[in-house]
Formats: sequence, C-alpha cells, structure tokens
Amino acid sequence: VRITITYGPPAITVGTTGTQTANMNIPSTNQYVGGAWTFVRSGGTANVTSITISETDATLSAQSYLANLDLYYETAGTCTYDGTETLFGTDTAFDASEDAVVTGTMAVGTSQVCVYAVVDVVTGAPNAYTFDLEITTPSTEVAVSSGVVSPATAVSISGATTINLLPNVFQDHFQW
Repeated sequence: VRITITYGPPAITVGTTGTQTANMNIPSTNQYVGGAWTFVRSGGTANVTSITISETDATLSAQSYLANLDLYYETAGTCTYDGTETLFGTDTAFDASEDAVVTGTMAVGTSQVCVYAVVDVVTGAPNAYTFDLEITTPSTEVAVSSGVVSPATAVSISGATTINLLPNVFQDHFQW
C-alpha cells in the first residue's frame, strides 16, 4: 500500500466581515469605510507587503473624489475599528483604473488579522453617489513574503457607501 500526501505552501486566505458604512458626508476626512477584510494564514507567519484596493461602483470616480486611502490593521478574533489600530503603509491615492496600491509590512499568522479602510471624501464630490471597495483578486493583488494568497475571486465588504452633501443652514438676521 502506498500513501501519497501532497500539500502546498502555506496560504493566506482573505475574507470579509461586517458592512460598509451606509453614509458619509461631503466633504469629510478620515472616514472609516466600515467592515473589514480578514487575513489568516494556514501555518507559520508571512509578511503582507502590498494590498490593492479597488473601487467598483461605476457611479463615482474614486480618483477624483476619494483621497488619502489608509489601511489600518490589528490581530483580533472580532474586527472592531476604534482608531487605535496600526497603520499599514501610507496615504494612497486611487488611479485612473480606480485602484489604490498600498504598500507596507503586516505580519499574518494563524490568528485573524483585521484590515480596515479609512478615506477622505473631497469637496466637490457629487451628492448621492455611491462607492464600494474590494480586493478584486487577492491571489494576485495581495503580495506576500512567502506562500500564496487565496481566493482568486473578488472579496468585497458587504454593502456600499453613499456620499451626501451636508444640508445648507441659512440664518436670517433681522434688524428691528
């Protein structure tokens, strides 16, 4: 009897949890997008060195109206963004293809790592437009120091975010 066991290199699996924030104001800065991407490695530890985030809703030009994408991360069993997480890389802009490549160093092991997106909505953004963020193909858009990344299909945080103008408040001043 011959038994053959075949296994591949350790893999990081990318998933999501939670839902994107329903609404953001125009303009606004350092807005948590809501939800998170999750990263877990099947064994050992490897460093993630870049992540490509894509904006996929055709109504909004992320290159024109979303700025300073930041990714923050923490190792946690439950993903809850509170602003104390570690910054991955530096502020990144979306390009004409609606992609933002964020580079940095983030260790991923067998405990879940939560990755949160934070953006600015710039002045002049169109009222009531939406945006939706995803990692379109984690297997090629998440660079790792060793091993592989899966899946080869889009990983999108549930829901979409609508951007809204703040209502104008007028105050009349009467003199008697």
